[in-house]
This record gives sequence, C-alpha cells and structure tokens, in this order.
Amino acid sequence: MPRLTTPSTLSCSVGAHPVGANGGVAGDAAHTNDVNYNYEPTVNPVSSGGYAWVVFTSRRLYGNVATIPPFCSDPRGADLHANMTTNTNITTKKLWVAAIDLNAAPGADSSHPAFYLPAQELLAGNARGFWALDPCRADNTACSSGDQCCNGFCQPNGAGGALVCSTRPPNYVCSGEQERCAGERDCCDAEATCVNGFCAVSR
Repeated sequence: MPRLTTPSTLSCSVGAHPVGANGGVAGDAAHTNDVNYNYEPTVNPVSSGGYAWVVFTSRRLYGNVATIPPFCSDPRGADLHANMTTNTNITTKKLWVAAIDLNAAPGADSSHPAFYLPAQELLAGNARGFWALDPCRADNTACSSGDQCCNGFCQPNGAGGALVCSTRPPNYVCSGEQERCAGERDCCDAEATCVNGFCAVSR
C-alpha cells in the first residue's frame, strides 16, 4: 500500500489503481473547481432564526487545515498513523452548513456563505449529515416554541402562567411564529411562511 507523504507528492492510489473520481487527483489537484464540489444536502425540517438550514458534504479547502486534493478521501491511500502524529494529509471531505433566506426575492441568491461544522474528525471523510429533532412534547409539558409540541402550540398555562404545550388555544384566530399551520393563511404574520407545518418569519 502506498503512503501519502506531503501534499506535493500525493498519488491517491492503491497499487496501480487510482482512488477517487476522475482517476484520483487528475481532476483538480489545485482546488480551482471547489464551487462544484458540494453535494448531498439535507434541510433541517424546522426553520430557526428566520432561516432554513442546510447541511451538505463538500470537498472544498478548509483554510490551511485540509488542503490536499479534493478526491483524496479514501483511507486506503493514506498512512493514518503518520497522519495522527503529524496532522498532515487531512482530507477535505467534510460537512458544512448554510442558512437559506425564507423570503428571498425572485431571482436572488437566497443562500448565505457556508460555515464549517465544528468538532469533525479531521482524518475522516465525513459525508451525508442529517438533522435529528427531539421527540415532540405532550400537552402540559414545558416548552419555549410550538414546534417542540406534538399538537403544535406552546401557550401560557392560564393567565400569566408558564409556557406549556397545548392544543389549539381558546379563541384561536391565527398561528404565531413557530406554531402549527397548514398554509400561509394560518399564520398571524402576513409575511410568514408555513415551513413543514409551522409558521416561520424571515428576519
């Protein structure tokens, strides 16, 4: 098995067989096409802070930490023991997160610059992130927003009481932010969007 030494001498191959797309590193050793190396997006089912959040896999450069060619992510082509002691040859295949505006103007780019998801194992080729929500809470359980509740509403427990999960409140007319909806018409805010069953307001 060949050993990876420094970024300038990477072969990304096992024996005579190249590892990765386009014959190993031949496609883009210099990362000039990083804009095309983002894939496998997963959207958080609940919006937060006025945005939809997307986690995706990317082979882009990560500062001066992960700088080897984009398709060098197969552990068969790397000396992992040497990497752990020298912190070199770190694969660029990592997870990134981006915020998406809920009410972007037609034709405008609704995305914000992505950021590296912290606490990833540097030597691993991380891929396909997923969002995991907490189980929904039953009625009369403490809450801070309707999307935490099984019935979709987080209301005061009596006049001036603490917030608890509940069914649709008395004298219901419309749903507040992060409360259950079937469409935009259910939301109190005329500019709110009904995202996956909950009213979301763009900031």
